[in-house]
Amino acid sequence: PLSVEDAVAPNELAPGYFPTLGVSVSFIREFCRSTGCGDIAGLTTTEVCERVVKPSTAKYKMSLCDVLQQSRAAGVGEATVFISHAWKYKFVEVVDALETHFASSPDTIVWFDVFSVNQHSTGQKDFDWWSTTFQDAIRKFGRTVMVLSPWRDPVPFTRAWCLWELYSTVITGCKFEVAFSSRDRQEFFKQISDDSLNAMKAKIDVSRSESFDPKDKELIMAAIDKQTTCSELNKRVFQEIRDWMTSVLEAELANLQQSDTFDAKLTNIVNLAIMYKNQGKYDEALPLYEEC
Repeated sequence: PLSVEDAVAPNELAPGYFPTLGVSVSFIREFCRSTGCGDIAGLTTTEVCERVVKPSTAKYKMSLCDVLQQSRAAGVGEATVFISHAWKYKFVEVVDALETHFASSPDTIVWFDVFSVNQHSTGQKDFDWWSTTFQDAIRKFGRTVMVLSPWRDPVPFTRAWCLWELYSTVITGCKFEVAFSSRDRQEFFKQISDDSLNAMKAKIDVSRSESFDPKDKELIMAAIDKQTTCSELNKRVFQEIRDWMTSVLEAELANLQQSDTFDAKLTNIVNLAIMYKNQGKYDEALPLYEEC
């Protein structure tokens, strides 16, 4: 239950307005528990928004983050990480991915749109908002974490919003990371191949991507046409994803202990060699294949 006296909604029509409040990852976990994980286990983020978030904020016509801040609740503040995800995902799977990714820093305040954005607002964003205000916000966050699932055929690659978020991260020079659920992380380390990487690359096509609101897709495409081309965006998105995966495999190999099994070490070396080869880094790939 929320209780806010004299609640004042922010002026969303102000020039350059972008909601910057977020919630901690630990708050999101508690949100699931207080809502009842069993009750929302099969629901997508879209459904959680309609059945839980919007009813709980209907009285105030504000975002959940604004309501929480004005009620002086714990776990809300200025976000430092932008979360990119598809609303088609099961909500609890997104939460699992975030908990896994931020396991060592659960108090990190993240910008999570279902909580950070006023879900009662019907204001349509114009072209300038997409190409300036939105990208300026991404630049200020300085860090984007994209939830990918299933890792070999990620839903965000079919969503115009998500591809634009990742492209904005790339061109603003922000740090990019991927959050896997515990299950997807295990599968990622087992199933890397040239075929899986090429299949992933083929999925990235902003021109064929979808948007819940077709007008959003039109504005995103207009912003893309002003700054780049669809083919260049697709290329840079895949490069960013592949570079991140390479860094994860490098770290995993560096962290292997003497006690780790032979199979675990061999699998990691093979995976990293495949990534290097796929990037055309043959000088780095060759010694790994020789070691195998």
